[in-house]
Amino acid sequence: MKKLKIIVVSVLALVLCLMCVTTSTFSWFPRPKENLGSSLGLDFDYAVSDGAGISMSTYSSSDGINYSEAAVTDFSNSTGLASKACAYYRTDIMNTGTVPQSVSLYISQLTMDSSSTGNFFLGVNDPLKTYKQYPKITNSGSSGSTTYTKENVAESTVRIYFQPNNVDSWKESATTIKIRCGTGDVSNPNFTDGITMTYISSYSTARTLYADIPSNTTVCQIYANDDTTGANATPYMLLSGYCPEFSSKMKSYRFVLQAGTIVYNNHNCDTDKVDNGANIYRQYKTINISQGDRFTASLISGTDYTGKEIHYYDDNSGVFTANETTGEIKANAVGTSTLYTKVVGEYGDAFQVETTVNVVAANPDVVDTGSTDIPIVTNVKVGGVSDENKPGVVSVYWFIKNDSDNRPLKYSIRDIYLTL
Repeated sequence: MKKLKIIVVSVLALVLCLMCVTTSTFSWFPRPKENLGSSLGLDFDYAVSDGAGISMSTYSSSDGINYSEAAVTDFSNSTGLASKACAYYRTDIMNTGTVPQSVSLYISQLTMDSSSTGNFFLGVNDPLKTYKQYPKITNSGSSGSTTYTKENVAESTVRIYFQPNNVDSWKESATTIKIRCGTGDVSNPNFTDGITMTYISSYSTARTLYADIPSNTTVCQIYANDDTTGANATPYMLLSGYCPEFSSKMKSYRFVLQAGTIVYNNHNCDTDKVDNGANIYRQYKTINISQGDRFTASLISGTDYTGKEIHYYDDNSGVFTANETTGEIKANAVGTSTLYTKVVGEYGDAFQVETTVNVVAANPDVVDTGSTDIPIVTNVKVGGVSDENKPGVVSVYWFIKNDSDNRPLKYSIRDIYLTL
């Protein structure tokens, strides 16, 4: 009887072990929910070989079901993978040899774009099932052989728009309109010198001007023809009341002059938010890049800047060229030049910052510490030529996913490769 109990316990233990290594609940990493894939079982039959007769081709898909007919070689995404979106791939590994061979598939030099805030996940659905997050590079550091600094714009400002609303003595084009800013309250404003507002000639619907005022402003006054009293001026306006979200530094405001006057015959203003006001809050200050390399110096809408459009310009294309839309720069020759980043606002106004770009001679001995090689699958066994004289083929289904909320994922991949 005692011997029978030992046999029963041994059999149950064996069944439990087999379930752990063969059922679909076992995996090295947390699994995604997109597809089922194959379970990760144990295979003690590793086919050691010299790699002769092994080749591969990779195909892309937008839905993980229908794959391209032509093989792809570019696995990067410099424009940004949308939140929760996936880039699907199928890599066919072929063996024209007569004996099985075991190989591993790797990504060569994964680099997160400096402006990327998405979460990079690499998943495999077949023949194994893995799902792993890889960290992104921080906002200052390196990307490949490129180094950079990214910081807040010095003396950060907030753009204020003003419309005279066709009020007499304010509407003439020759009228000089200024805004003065203080750090106190209406009883003691601590005003600094007035800032002349700029007329936006490209906006014709209503006469509109703007000024960039310090972000620490708490009270302001707008006035015409250097007259800070009476009908040529507004009252002292406390921004906590007129512009409740001004302190967030991510909103512009529009002041519209009221036709009537209030106490002391000053004209008051109506205010509202301008989501697309032109402003830049964080920028690349310097970029050091090796000749022949590329780097995407784009800013993130809502985080680094606000505005309707953003454009990038190179000062000297002989040193580097900039893609006007994506912000990718290509280092052409050793030297120093300027990258201009310009945001266009709601009314056609612009806000521009400059980045110093230093292109240095390429050094093939420099170790690329800003990127990494990572495994897609390891120790995949590819069978030899079949009896029908067909090569052995194993298809690896893998994907890249941006597993973040409302944040873009930008990355570059130099290539994918096989190892033994």
